[in-house]
Amino acid sequence: MSEDKMLRVPMTPFADKRSGFMQQLRRRAFATLAAVSVAFMVPVVTGVTLSEAQAAEYVNRPSLVIQAGVQTPLSLQTPIERVAIGDPATVTGRVVGPTDILLLGLKPGRTNLIVWEVGGERAYVYPVIVPLGTGDLERDLREDPELSAVRVDAAGGKIALKGTVPSNDAHARVLRLASRYFPDGVSDQIKVLQQQMVSVEIKFAALSTTTLKRLGFDFRSGPGTSFEYAVSSPGAGLTGALSGVSPISDALNVLMRLPGSDLSVVLGILSGAKLAQILAEPTLLVRSGETAEFIAGGEIPIPVPQDNSGTVTIEYKEFGIRLKVSATVLSPSRILLNLAPEVSDLDYGKAVTIQGTQVPGLIRRGASSTLELGNGQSFVLAGLMSSSSADSDDALPVLGDLPIIGAFFKRQQTTRERQELIIVATPRLVSPMDSRALPPLPGTDLQNYDPSYSDMLLGRNRLRDVLPQYGLMP
Repeated sequence: MSEDKMLRVPMTPFADKRSGFMQQLRRRAFATLAAVSVAFMVPVVTGVTLSEAQAAEYVNRPSLVIQAGVQTPLSLQTPIERVAIGDPATVTGRVVGPTDILLLGLKPGRTNLIVWEVGGERAYVYPVIVPLGTGDLERDLREDPELSAVRVDAAGGKIALKGTVPSNDAHARVLRLASRYFPDGVSDQIKVLQQQMVSVEIKFAALSTTTLKRLGFDFRSGPGTSFEYAVSSPGAGLTGALSGVSPISDALNVLMRLPGSDLSVVLGILSGAKLAQILAEPTLLVRSGETAEFIAGGEIPIPVPQDNSGTVTIEYKEFGIRLKVSATVLSPSRILLNLAPEVSDLDYGKAVTIQGTQVPGLIRRGASSTLELGNGQSFVLAGLMSSSSADSDDALPVLGDLPIIGAFFKRQQTTRERQELIIVATPRLVSPMDSRALPPLPGTDLQNYDPSYSDMLLGRNRLRDVLPQYGLMP
């Protein structure tokens, strides 16, 4: 068969329609795939030379916390030219406006985001953190009845704890759980309904260091120190900066280090021996995070002239013992204590005369200390020194009054006395007690006791059985 007579079979209309349909389907599929790719495409730095990268000024910015599966917008003050993400498998994003970026957390992890402003002269570096989801933390909170009122808020890319807890112990448990899932920290907005109360027992004692040093005892440890402290635990005695300088001193220190010994007992012994004076023994009750104040003393009126008018006004200055105590409960067994004691006294040796009125001066001694103690531990603060001197003349009667030779029968003596202020503080955690749980007061059961004639005749006396309970002899 010749070529011009070759039979040509034309394409059927069905074949033409099918071919066109497949081509159109392919075009639509490619267009859809391209749209999805563009929607989640991260502009990566390409075609940037080393000199261009070095020319940019990099500015570190705060960390961004992005939840997995949550889109988080980021807005800048300047127009954006390009962005780069270190690990696109952790975080992806796209530029949605001249100054806006939309980030999407994919999985927990850490990476960084670099944003170049237009012109490439400056780039901002953001550390990006995708933490674990809040669902695990919320589940653990719901399992604890005391923590069920706490909610986790992850709005704005930051984790915030809100709600209420009944006590400081429950509050500490919430923070421990949150630190397990979010080690970089959370915003604590929890309200504690019942704040823990702290009872602080304070003892002020003035010790005659002149007399004690004669006996070889010194509360300070080493020369040149201004303030020293020691801690006494229940049943463990004292540990810290108490030391002696002679065998007698060591014996007293052994007494204070005996198991179960108490420094208050030692101060009581010294007070009974006229070697110490207990100035005050207040017990302050303070709520965790707040401050209590104790004042024992008086006020001295001081005249103050006003200009040249001759008018005199009176101002009062406090003197005595002042103490400010702040306590913060860190855990069920640890207390952060801040003490600011001050002792002031009148000093007539530095008195001044104001319009014919003698006004004494004031001697002040104070300190401020912050430390962490256990429940029931004692803190000793020493080193607040004061000194005084007195002159005395002793002479033989008659002979001491003779001229010239009377000096041989006289004796002049100057006595110098140094005192050291010792402050002992013992914080204890306390809680309210139900009135029905209070023990009866001593003698309550004998309030209406009326013995009968038969009791008196037969010698039946309830007092004989009850008084030994209160340490009394019948």
